[in-house]
Amino acid sequence: MAISGIGQNTHAYQAFFAQHGRTSESTGKDKASAAAQILPASGGSGKSQSVIDEILEKGLQAWAEEKRLEKLKEMIKNEVMGELGITTEDLQKMDEVVRNQVEQRIAEMVNERLEAALKQGGEQQRGDAKPSTDILA
Repeated sequence: MAISGIGQNTHAYQAFFAQHGRTSESTGKDKASAAAQILPASGGSGKSQSVIDEILEKGLQAWAEEKRLEKLKEMIKNEVMGELGITTEDLQKMDEVVRNQVEQRIAEMVNERLEAALKQGGEQQRGDAKPSTDILA
């Protein structure tokens, strides 16, 4: 899955690292100090610094995959709650014991659907990678 805008910025990142005597393949420490130099110039906030730290720690691909899964899980949760006719406000009004049971069931349903979606996505990717055996069929 391609992330929009990443390819466009690659040259800028490489130029920045080259200008500061580093390459993009340098150590995390060098990248962290480079990121610290960029942040004040771009008016970065504490939140953006924590995002940069998280990306540097996990790597861009792992961080992006984690964010994609979080978003997918949230979408599935909203879908499940909608199907059950339950809102966040409804959950807040429930007795604690009942709320915990409902939240547990919602979590189970979300996990089941998430696993199914990931399995289906993996099968589609493998299917796309197969060479075509149809010859002008």
